[in-house]
Amino acid sequence: MAPATRSQRAQSPPKTPTRSPIKRTEKSTNRRYRFFLAHEERARVATFKSICDDVEITTPCGRKWFKQRDQLKDLAWHTTRKLSHKLGPKPKATKEQIQALVDLEKNPVRDQPLAAQITFLQIDLKER
Repeated sequence: MAPATRSQRAQSPPKTPTRSPIKRTEKSTNRRYRFFLAHEERARVATFKSICDDVEITTPCGRKWFKQRDQLKDLAWHTTRKLSHKLGPKPKATKEQIQALVDLEKNPVRDQPLAAQITFLQIDLKER
């Protein structure tokens, strides 16, 4: 018998993939709140890992939230964005130039206006 050709096979309708249902997860702020409250209530009785398991977070996540709570105090109870330590643009003056403006030995005209100091030290800086 000859193999079946395309015209002999039954045509099946195209299959559309089904979407998986959207997972409804709890917001991290509520979980943090429950975690901090649970830890305050059971810190002396239960282990840190058991408290994390009850609130359904990982132990490293709990440690990270505690570190944030030590640093940020009340702000750590809510989800926080990354906080930068270096704000603003990069400085146009080098550290040596700034030190020269401040040092009394290198800058005897330290008490005069900035324009006079810049011309004396021959630094390419401008006032903001």
